[in-house]
Amino acid sequence: MRAYAAPSPAYCARSASRTTTYKGGTIMFIIGENIHIIAPRVKEAINTRNTQAIQEMALAQVRAGAACIDLNIGPQRKAGVEVMEWIVDAVQAVTDVPLSLDTTNLAAIEAGLKRCRAQAFINSTSAEAERLEAVPPLAAQYNARLIALTMAKEGIPVAAEERVAIAMDKLIPRAMEVGIPMENLYIDPLVLTVAGTQEYVPNAVEAIRMFKQVMDPAPMTVVGLSNVSNSVPAENRSQCTTRTRCIRAMIPAAGPAGKGAGPRVGGLGRTAGSARRGAPRAAAGGSEKRTAPRGRSSRNRRGPSARDIADRVANAC
Repeated sequence: MRAYAAPSPAYCARSASRTTTYKGGTIMFIIGENIHIIAPRVKEAINTRNTQAIQEMALAQVRAGAACIDLNIGPQRKAGVEVMEWIVDAVQAVTDVPLSLDTTNLAAIEAGLKRCRAQAFINSTSAEAERLEAVPPLAAQYNARLIALTMAKEGIPVAAEERVAIAMDKLIPRAMEVGIPMENLYIDPLVLTVAGTQEYVPNAVEAIRMFKQVMDPAPMTVVGLSNVSNSVPAENRSQCTTRTRCIRAMIPAAGPAGKGAGPRVGGLGRTAGSARRGAPRAAAGGSEKRTAPRGRSSRNRRGPSARDIADRVANAC
């Protein structure tokens, strides 16, 4: 499951029924990732073209709060185009939420983009030369949102500064070169599982915060929250503090320790965060702060928390 903060009033209006609103107008956008080829049930449904099974999985995530559905069909080297067309049509027959096309098969991605009725996501490109050369032009051509991973040929950097450098030196310049609007680019600093790489988690959270300082306006960010709890026992997933820390780093209403709030915003995993609607973004180093009154939660939200919705979406199937 991924999340981010919705980028603009127009986008919020289109997705109003599927977003969670926090004090200040911040919108959290949840991308459900349960339709993944690695799951035996999904693999069987794809192999047998079981339309009903795929539709039930999609609807379960939408009912749980997902505002977008990720469709991971795997590499599908031989039948990628046909599989992507089939699965896009199957999901769009029962819901109008946007789709995220998740495969390394570029022909399949393009086939899916041609079928999508709403603005789609491409999930994803990395900073590897081959992917960076081929994927961004597709996003520009079809006006798709592009998830860009802070990962180079050498792998995922440990330090937050190195992840930010990949975005600033490679991902963002390439997007600008091919004409992708910055509101359509979502940087993923790559949250790793706490089960085996817990010592690296603070770097991902710090990278999210750093993105709010390196550009004005800051780039959109998106993270794979489901990565955090991978291999974590189910009874402990809702208590995973890393997800809360990512959410706080991306939402203006919660500052570094969840006590204060700065003027900048980010995104979540696959959750995303956005600026307050109608409010200008503050320049890097701005002094504006918003502090929650004592005795009151700084989230001060309306409705369920982002973590609650994240749990519901992750467990929907």
